[in-house]
Amino acid sequence: MGCMAKKREYRRLELKLKRKDRNILREMQRGGVESVRVLKRARALELMNEGKSPNQAGAAVGVSPETARRIGWRYIDAGLEDALYEKPRPGNDKLLNKKQETKLIAIACSEPPEGYARWSTALLAEELIRQDVIDKISRETVRVILNSHDLKPWREKNVVHSR
Repeated sequence: MGCMAKKREYRRLELKLKRKDRNILREMQRGGVESVRVLKRARALELMNEGKSPNQAGAAVGVSPETARRIGWRYIDAGLEDALYEKPRPGNDKLLNKKQETKLIAIACSEPPEGYARWSTALLAEELIRQDVIDKISRETVRVILNSHDLKPWREKNVVHSR
């Protein structure tokens, strides 16, 4: 955190909503289509606009004083949109595309290799690499993908084997 950001935190937050923004907040709270988090932020902004401190606004809507203060500063610095909504969070891309996922499921539903009674996640990961479906994959990734499709090949009764 830079020096300017630290100084801003200790400055008294004096928030005045624009008329247009007040109308948007009022309509938003009547509509019932926003998440609770967004509605809490909207109400905190309204309370601070009415002269309540961030501590009072935070207590009234059920957020910490620091959260209410951040909402107010985001409104002042960047506007209503940034004060109400979170920015998208970075995340990793999916490891397998749809075609590779389909191949994984097909392998999991096939007969296990000779000497094994059923597929394990480790065996499936090794098989995907052996068949050049993907360069590397962990057994945990295999487990998560199979679980999302409600498949449990380590339980033989849940797997359909083609004969």
